[in-house]
Amino acid sequence: MLHYSALRPTALAAKLRWYSVIENVRGTCPRVLKRRLRYAMHVDFTGAGRVERSRADWFRGWEDAGIDMRTVAQEKYYWYDFEVLRHLNEHGARRFWLDDIWRFDWEACRLHAKSRNIAGVPDTPVNAPPGGLVFAMRVLSAVHRIQRRFRHRLTGRSGPRFA
Repeated sequence: MLHYSALRPTALAAKLRWYSVIENVRGTCPRVLKRRLRYAMHVDFTGAGRVERSRADWFRGWEDAGIDMRTVAQEKYYWYDFEVLRHLNEHGARRFWLDDIWRFDWEACRLHAKSRNIAGVPDTPVNAPPGGLVFAMRVLSAVHRIQRRFRHRLTGRSGPRFA
């Protein structure tokens, strides 16, 4: 199976931060530890499967339509990041203090967005959570992941579930 997300880990991280914020705002995943597990920033997909050359015919139809399937663009900031900034502006950063979105330099992103006149981003620096809270949430998330794995082994459930 071909997945482009593994080729752009910074874009994947941006998308996961955005998903977490959307779930928080909409209330579709109200339990923060479940949300942190669902949009896990710690997952490393690099060893998840065998890497091999893709067959040319998988790309042919797309390339015949003029779509470049071989160039993977990397950006410093993605539109997902600007959407998160808009939510931080609209709802206040404190609402998202427990979400796993704080291993990212929101202030640098905010300044970049302001320099490009992107609407809806905060005019003042983002109010990031205290470092102790971020650390405590990482520890709680790790304990939660371990507890789930242990419970799955005891109950015979196979494979990880992220929701």
